[in-house]
Amino acid sequence: MVAIAVSSGAMIIIFSVFNGLESLVKERYKAFYPDLRIVTARGKFFTIDPAKLAAIRQTEGVKEISNVIEDNAFAVSNNEQKVISLKGIDAHYFRVNDITPYIVQGDTFVSESRPQAYNDPGSPNTAIMGQRILNELGTDINSLSYFTLNYPNPTVVNPGADPGSAFQSLRLHPGGVFRIEEEFDGKYILAPLPLVQELFKQAGSYSSVEIKAEPGRAKQIQEQLRKLLGPAFKVETRYEQNKTMYMVMGAEKWAVYAILLLVLLIASFNMVGALSMLVLEKQKDIAILKAMGA
Repeated sequence: MVAIAVSSGAMIIIFSVFNGLESLVKERYKAFYPDLRIVTARGKFFTIDPAKLAAIRQTEGVKEISNVIEDNAFAVSNNEQKVISLKGIDAHYFRVNDITPYIVQGDTFVSESRPQAYNDPGSPNTAIMGQRILNELGTDINSLSYFTLNYPNPTVVNPGADPGSAFQSLRLHPGGVFRIEEEFDGKYILAPLPLVQELFKQAGSYSSVEIKAEPGRAKQIQEQLRKLLGPAFKVETRYEQNKTMYMVMGAEKWAVYAILLLVLLIASFNMVGALSMLVLEKQKDIAILKAMGA
């Protein structure tokens, strides 16, 4: 009975930990993975008809949408260099993705309160970056430090003939820092959408349209948007954006469940076997007690 109690208690505790860990990971992944994301079925960047964007925004259950462009870039500062993922975001981005609670320094430079951060000639071009990137590049939001982003120039056919034109550059000042977890802190830099489109030479193009949906409506909205956009686009839920991670977490939980269930079954068989042997050994005593009227 003690073995069964310990096995059952262990199962409750371990699954409580797993559920809490799963909830924590899902909560943190909301910072960079929206409820729904629209990407092109082929290629990296795409343009989308404004009428379709308006139709997406008016779809029942859609609370907010944000246009995003993303690709790898080469960040350089103070003789330090690092390959990062650069995301160009608009002012709606922070209403779609829950990054604001993780801003540990500075602010969200493209919020409605500070739209001049990228279109006011008197303001420096600013970016939000992960804590690990900030440390590795040796920059500081409290000083006049800058870092440079380099991106291959897609208009250059033969970069070997003119190495100076092979890359385009964008100079930014770190205006905010987020700290979520290593996967994000050492990977992402967020910058204003027009600047990144100019750096990528992709004016009017996006790599994704990110959507915040009403609770419990993501699947329904996904089906509606698939019909609206057709096969040229893919509409992905948060699970589909991180299918591998969710599959691994589910597999771990089922594996632990199977092991603990086996332990519980062995303990149960031991208890049943012990009680059965006890009854068999006491058959004569039981017969005497029955004869006495028990």
